[in-house]
Amino acid sequence: MEYRSIFERINNANNIEEISKIICKNYKIGEYVKHKIIEVGYEDFNVVLDSTNGKYFVKILNKERTDEECIRLANIYYTARNNGINVPKIYKFNEEIILTIDIENTKLRIILMEYIDGTNMYELERNLSLEEIEEVTEQAAKIDRIDFNVNPYYDEWTLTNFKSEYEKKRNFICEEDKEMVDKVYKEFLEIDFEKLPKSYIHGDIMNANLIKDKDKIWLIDFSTVNYLPRIIELVVIAYGICIYNDREDSIKRLNYFLNKYNEMNQITQIELDLFCPILNTMGAMSLMQSSFIKAKR
Repeated sequence: MEYRSIFERINNANNIEEISKIICKNYKIGEYVKHKIIEVGYEDFNVVLDSTNGKYFVKILNKERTDEECIRLANIYYTARNNGINVPKIYKFNEEIILTIDIENTKLRIILMEYIDGTNMYELERNLSLEEIEEVTEQAAKIDRIDFNVNPYYDEWTLTNFKSEYEKKRNFICEEDKEMVDKVYKEFLEIDFEKLPKSYIHGDIMNANLIKDKDKIWLIDFSTVNYLPRIIELVVIAYGICIYNDREDSIKRLNYFLNKYNEMNQITQIELDLFCPILNTMGAMSLMQSSFIKAKR
């Protein structure tokens, strides 16, 4: 969902100081000191909250999310953390994961998380080193072995939804790009995803969802966790952190990533055979969705 203002994500409830004070009181984390709105992100409304007890990360969940989706997301974070994934700790309120408050005639659902004192990799404006790629790969391979036991979630960017998204949005693609997207679409229709190994995947591992501190890289935004063909995880990571303008170096980084992943979770031959066609789908999906967002502004 594209909004003109990030406050629209939470029904234009814009008294973040008052919301922060309510959070401090309910979680008993000291007195409110200050807050900072984090504008990097796509769906929820994120805030860094300073109290007299320290720093915290506040995720105010998007108004479009159902209560079931909010609980689903919180449980995913909990499961990931309990399985050794580098995700921030979630704080509980009266044994509940989600705090619900009413303010400005609006119901807000809130998750309070540990603040990670690091930098979003997107903001670093550089490519990941091979060592960083290896660290992210280890996390991804561990995620793909976890049974999150959650219901399916439809995400318009997920590659298995390319057909339905194409049928809705093809006409928003500029003419010079339609031929390429149409070609990829025809190739996509030939892919039998049922033959591919499946697992729960993060589904959105890219620079903007990685935070680097002095010790390690943390993963954030688990909204798109789904039980899907595992190759989607591989392609998203390749597209998100391995491939850029330098073709030779991109190939080196891509091979490094795939080899490291294969050491932890063996990649099957059918996944290797379909890697390039599905990678092309990723490029076409990104182009199509970006064109749609621009057209709707």
